[in-house]
Amino acid sequence: MTDHKKNSIMMKFYIAGRVSGITRVDALINFKRGERTLLANGMDFVNPLRLVKENTTPLEAMRILIPAMLDCDGILLLNDWKFSEGARIEEMLARYAGIRIIEEDDLY
Repeated sequence: MTDHKKNSIMMKFYIAGRVSGITRVDALINFKRGERTLLANGMDFVNPLRLVKENTTPLEAMRILIPAMLDCDGILLLNDWKFSEGARIEEMLARYAGIRIIEEDDLY
């Protein structure tokens, strides 16, 4: 959770997107764009890049990230999410659990 709360009833969205197969810098840029987009729309965020270290295994990452995602009101799918196995898993779990799903382009 961030310290960017504007009011006490702010929806919190988990950001899902590609991390593997691109540079860490590009991933950071993409997820930062997701943060800014959510904040501009009055929403709080959980950025998974802030929760796991760069060389974390997929199993270790999912042990941390799935509970974090399930604690959110929704999930924001970055434009590149379909190229990420982890983001596709997160999207399927969100859909199964009935968590609100929005795509990045829907917020522009």
